[in-house]
Formats: sequence, C-alpha cells, structure tokens
Amino acid sequence: VAVERVGTNTLGTQVTLAGVDISLKSTAGGLNGLSVANPEGIREENAIELDQVSLDLDISTLTSDEIIIESLVDDGARVVFEEKGGRINLQELLNNVDAAPTDEPADGEDAPAGEGPTLVIKEFRFTNAKARLISENLDQDVSVSIPDVILQDIGSKGKGVTAGEAAQQLLDPLIRQVLDGVQDQLVDQLKDKATKKVMENLPF
Repeated sequence: VAVERVGTNTLGTQVTLAGVDISLKSTAGGLNGLSVANPEGIREENAIELDQVSLDLDISTLTSDEIIIESLVDDGARVVFEEKGGRINLQELLNNVDAAPTDEPADGEDAPAGEGPTLVIKEFRFTNAKARLISENLDQDVSVSIPDVILQDIGSKGKGVTAGEAAQQLLDPLIRQVLDGVQDQLVDQLKDKATKKVMENLPF
C-alpha cells in the first residue's frame, strides 16, 4: 500500500493502514486504522493512532497524472508524547521526516522514484486530537488537548508534489505544532509539581 510505504520511508518507523475506502463513483473516501509506530526503545507501541482520515476527492483526477484531494481531515487522533533519558519520541520522528527523501511515487510498489501521479492537497485538517504525556519527571501520565492544525495548498494545480513531498509537507508542521503544544503542557506540569513540593515542605 502506497500510504504505508511512503509513511514508513518518511517517518522512519512502521506505518500501518487497516483499510482504504475509495471509489471511482464517489468524491468521499477514507483511510481507516492508520497508526505510526514509535522509534525503537520507546515504551508505547505507537506514537500516533488515527481511526479514520476522511478524504474529499476530485474523482475526475483519480486516473490522471495529478490527483487532486480537496480536503483531508482527521478528527480525534490519539498521540503519545514520551520523554525519557533525554529522548523525545516525537522529536525523533520529526528528525526522520526532515531527513527523509521526497522523491517517492504516489502509487505502485515498483515504480521508479519520481514517476507515478503527483498530488495536490488543497486543505488538511487535524482536529480535536488528544495526547498522552509520558515523562520520567512526572508521577503519572497526563492527558492533554492538542491545538488544531490546518494546512492548505500542498502542491497546486499543474504543480503537484510527489507522495514523499506531500508526506513531508504535511508531517513536518504537524509534528512541530504537536511538539510545541505538548511541551508547553509538560513545562506547566513540572512547574505545578515543583510548586506542590515546595508547599509540602513549608513549616506551616
């Protein structure tokens, strides 16, 4: 499956997809049961789990050299932010994204790099996601909300991008915004923990 291959190559960990729901007769489609494995040595198996990613397609382009996706929406993703021994799982994934090649074809397991249809994604929405914050510096895991991420114009008509380029242009800002939001929450949690400890040690 192209999504699994390109995702794995971009993120540097195993990306799995339970199923694809796309029809030549409908503009609506979906990617079901998408998960991104954590880097080796991280406690939790997956870093990101998406039950369904909804697609709104221009079906007239599905058999062309440039596939146009009007919108790509994930609502309610589950993310794990794990910090231990100076390692942060999402930062490692981001490093992999930034170092990944971007000349993957959009489809065809054996297609040479740079061949195959290109992609145009007019809008990507990542909404109502939750993160589980795991840190050796906290007494327990903490659930936090992730700010919505909205990206537009990944490629443009007549100037589509490869699947690898699309993956990088989506995942880089997405992971960065998730990292920023969750790290702010981690700082707040550590401040609260330090304040509580000081209060407990007061002599009155």
